[in-house]
Amino acid sequence: MNSPKMRRPGGYFWAKISSCEVLRKAFPRLSPGIVMIILFLVLPCFAFSETPRLNLQANHFRSVKSPPSVIGWGEAVLEYKDIQIKAEKIELNLESLHVVAEGDVRLKMKKREVKARSFEYNLGSEEGVIFSPEGSEGSFFYKAEKAYLYPERIELKGASFTSCDLPNRHYHVRAKQVKIYPEEEIIARSVTFYLGNVPFYWTPFVIRRFREENQILFPSVGYSSFAGWYAKTGYYFYASSDFQTTFHLDYMQKRGWAEGLDVFYHLKGGRGSIESYRIREKDTSQLRWRAKLQHYQALSESVNLKLRLDRLSDEAFSEDYFDEAYGTSFVALDKRGSNYSLRFLVEAKSNPFPDGFVERLPEISFYYTPHRIAKTPVYIQQAAEVTNFRREKENFLRTDVASELSYPFTAFSYFQVRPKLGYHFFSYRWGNDGKIRGIPYQELELTTVLQARLGRLSHKFRPILKYYHSSGAGDNEGYPGWVREIIEEKEDKYPEGLIKIILENSFHHEKYGGASANISSWYYLKEEEFSPIEGKFRFTPPLPHLSYIDLYLLYHPYQEKYKVIRGTVGLKDKNWNLSLGATKNIEEGKLDFITQGQVRLGDRWRLSGYYSYDLENEEIREEKFSLWRDLHCLATQLSMKVYPEKEYWIMFYIKAFPEAWIKFYTESFPQIGELEYPGL
Repeated sequence: MNSPKMRRPGGYFWAKISSCEVLRKAFPRLSPGIVMIILFLVLPCFAFSETPRLNLQANHFRSVKSPPSVIGWGEAVLEYKDIQIKAEKIELNLESLHVVAEGDVRLKMKKREVKARSFEYNLGSEEGVIFSPEGSEGSFFYKAEKAYLYPERIELKGASFTSCDLPNRHYHVRAKQVKIYPEEEIIARSVTFYLGNVPFYWTPFVIRRFREENQILFPSVGYSSFAGWYAKTGYYFYASSDFQTTFHLDYMQKRGWAEGLDVFYHLKGGRGSIESYRIREKDTSQLRWRAKLQHYQALSESVNLKLRLDRLSDEAFSEDYFDEAYGTSFVALDKRGSNYSLRFLVEAKSNPFPDGFVERLPEISFYYTPHRIAKTPVYIQQAAEVTNFRREKENFLRTDVASELSYPFTAFSYFQVRPKLGYHFFSYRWGNDGKIRGIPYQELELTTVLQARLGRLSHKFRPILKYYHSSGAGDNEGYPGWVREIIEEKEDKYPEGLIKIILENSFHHEKYGGASANISSWYYLKEEEFSPIEGKFRFTPPLPHLSYIDLYLLYHPYQEKYKVIRGTVGLKDKNWNLSLGATKNIEEGKLDFITQGQVRLGDRWRLSGYYSYDLENEEIREEKFSLWRDLHCLATQLSMKVYPEKEYWIMFYIKAFPEAWIKFYTESFPQIGELEYPGL
């Protein structure tokens, strides 16, 4: 150890440390979250070079032989690498490298500062404690009773934070303990949210994982015609990053008490959830429930397994309590190669409903992506599928194989041409009856783009012509209705003779705005008639307060009348925006008027609404309103749905965390997402 140089009164001490080995640690910037600010991005990142230097300055110095130490007081400052400690008194143990700072302590690392009552830190072990730390990070103010520093984590005791800069804070959050694992997660225990000084909400855990999204559970309170007034809450228990559970405890005025337990897990190469919910409705004493299992497993880099099992007490349960459509149960095994995919699927009936449900027991499909044939410009695409459909005790077997050739090229330097030639082979077996059918088909797509510019006016025109032809569709009258639907779902993809015409046209002037039009129609060669002509138009004139004018027309060329007419005008200003629209459906006899908009009522208020009215039947279709209020560091929104059923809810959020709404409304709890399989 080099001997210190000292000077009194007012002096400095410097030393090079070469007798200890210290692991280099760096605390990276933490991701945003409710409690992450108190994690002190401001805390030091100690790093040693081969000959790191300490610089201690003070008005007065004193040395101690046992243990060998240097004490500086009176505007004492210790500098080491990117950390600076200012205090009334600083003591440095030259043997253990332990630093003690007392009296109006100020820690500084680069541009970040922390105030504290006292500070202890060991430069060798990189462990220490800050007593009564407080400071700010961006728009946040934080403080704690103690902050413990370790190489791999930081622990806070009695921490609180807020983004409110007023003397009487609108809100603050307190946590009994906070553990921060840089780049991994933040775990806060016994967290209380205060409005003013009134405790408003408490939860045993708040988890923020930096690499995965996570939700904070807040109670939801609201009203619906089905449930009446309700209060829904739950606790999200964190065991590890691979295992979490959510407990539901809900009360609904019209239905009674409900409870549920959800489990979310990650395995090696897989993830899944087990969700349950049950209620004995107080008006009927009927027990209604749901149990749902979802799992995804990667068996290798190219093979994965998907599973969903949904068991319900009745068909309407998911719709009533979760606003979800009934989901089928299935297991699917997928194999994906560089230019092909293979699937084995079983979709079974796991509940005694719905009536007439058609199972797939099993379905095997193969798809070969388009690829060149040798070195030719011709592409080939192939697919095959075998499915055994079952409804009750009836079985229907369908086998189909398709092959398609395409040859894209450019003609006359302007036209992009893509002709296709394909054949789809079908084999049907119903009971002892079997049929074989083949559908050859041809497609031709022709398109071009014409662009021109004249001064400040630009024009773009893109016509598209598509031709479809097929033959071989047969008679399906001998099959029951559910079988005919399966057959026609496939065969209807190949029209016997069809031409699609699409015209895209747009103009834009740098001063006078622009206009665009999209007109399309189908022509059926066999019937020798056009489909209704569809037109979409948009105008964006540079007029005050006018944002756009949209017009939609659906015209029947033979009846010489419009089937659908819809017009929308968008208006806006600095403090408001408004959309006015009307839709007339001649065939259905509907004439609807729709308006929605938002207006600022000063600097702190916003009012928005949506209104749909049936002019033909003189009745309201839908009506809802929302009032938003700026509360300095908070924002709140009161919403009311008047029609078709009454619902009320209120929500607010901390403006520094706009993504973290506190919703007093029906909301779903954390889940991994639906495991769906693509349609074939």
